[in-house]
Amino acid sequence: MPVFVLAVLIAPQALLSASTPALIILFISLHVFIYPSSNAYNSYQDKDTGSIGLIKSPLPTSKDLFYTTVLFDLVGLLLIALYCPKSTFVLILVYIGASKVYSWRKIRLKKHPILGFLTVFLFQGALIYLTVISSIGGNIFEENHIKMALISSLLFGGAYPLTQIYQHDTDQRDGVKTLSMVLGVQGTFIFSGILFIAGFLGLLFFSSLELFSTFWMYPLAFLLPSIGYFIYWQYLCLKNKAEANYKNTMRAILLSALCMNLMVVSLLILKLNH
Repeated sequence: MPVFVLAVLIAPQALLSASTPALIILFISLHVFIYPSSNAYNSYQDKDTGSIGLIKSPLPTSKDLFYTTVLFDLVGLLLIALYCPKSTFVLILVYIGASKVYSWRKIRLKKHPILGFLTVFLFQGALIYLTVISSIGGNIFEENHIKMALISSLLFGGAYPLTQIYQHDTDQRDGVKTLSMVLGVQGTFIFSGILFIAGFLGLLFFSSLELFSTFWMYPLAFLLPSIGYFIYWQYLCLKNKAEANYKNTMRAILLSALCMNLMVVSLLILKLNH
């Protein structure tokens, strides 16, 4: 959701007013159908038995789960085809294709540390940002939107390696070599921290989001709990690598998601009041 709202913050008010129905449909299609389908398809291909994502003890997967992912993708695409511009449909089709080859056993980009990371970095950050801009009739090739797409990827990409930090043993058994495995526990913290800082500085100095530049301490206040926990968790892992576990990872993910959503929603409220 943060990437979606960030795109809404940047979009011109005139385009937003004229394209509200398409924007609402895109939000529903992504968050109710496309994203859940992508996650479910990944679980189907992984056939996880250990903790994964927000699920501590995943249920056994079956062919029914695969058919459910196909149904969800089709429903999401149908809604977008009916209510959104053709360019939005094409971008979402590309996103679905990328999410499939990321997990599909015959290609499985996720088993390659750099390719796997770049797939998530580009398609779940930059591509989603550009898709939102496309849905309201914006020009996705404008320099400002290209910059914001990269910033979106930096912010999203900063969180992604941390979600892999407790799965090193499971991934290794499955023949998957994630970026987090290559970097190690402390390397993952450092890498994620660098991306977060780069994304924040990008919003501050290189975006057209004047609200952020003017009220930067306001959104930063929402991020402080997440930053504080990040530093504390890194300290715990420095003393004992066993602290890079499912419980601590889920705390970090949920807290980070809550803080990031509060930050962008607060900026959206400021925009509406201005």
